[in-house]
Amino acid sequence: MHEFSLAQNIVEIVAKTAQNAGKNKVCKVILEIGEISGVEEKALIAALESLMPSSVLSDAYIEIQNTEGTAICPECRTKYKIHDLYSLCPNCGSYAKEILSGKEFTVKSIEAE
Repeated sequence: MHEFSLAQNIVEIVAKTAQNAGKNKVCKVILEIGEISGVEEKALIAALESLMPSSVLSDAYIEIQNTEGTAICPECRTKYKIHDLYSLCPNCGSYAKEILSGKEFTVKSIEAE
């Protein structure tokens, strides 16, 4: 389960950011997770919940903002939504694509006191 190591990284990033800002309690963390990032949201939340009690995130609210997958076809320049990396261009059927969004996995913001 790679989500556990991702959760560990999130806790480390948030703790270091809070420490650098002179804060010792994190109230809210907003994560941005792309639809085609490969991150299983439920597994990530479970991993975070197991790590949070012993960290500065012990009372924090975790908000997840999902980013839709979009791509552009290099063959016909059609922009379209994708739900996985194997989506075909709906216009010309090409497998080739330039991913525009949906692969994000970011700590978007942290609220601390």
